[in-house]
Amino acid sequence: MIGNNMYVSITTKDEAFIQKAWDILKQDGEVYMEPTSSFFTTLHGSLRDKFGINWMFTVLK
Repeated sequence: MIGNNMYVSITTKDEAFIQKAWDILKQDGEVYMEPTSSFFTTLHGSLRDKFGINWMFTVLK
């Protein structure tokens, strides 16, 4: 069974690192929320990779 209640969360100020990780992990995966800016972050997004692992990415302001 694919886990759906846990996320690996990466939080950093390094936007280039997040974009590179995002591009790699979204291949053959499912994007839940494209990275977008919000009131609390420069970018925030989440996806499930091709192995069923959920990821959440946050780039701090």
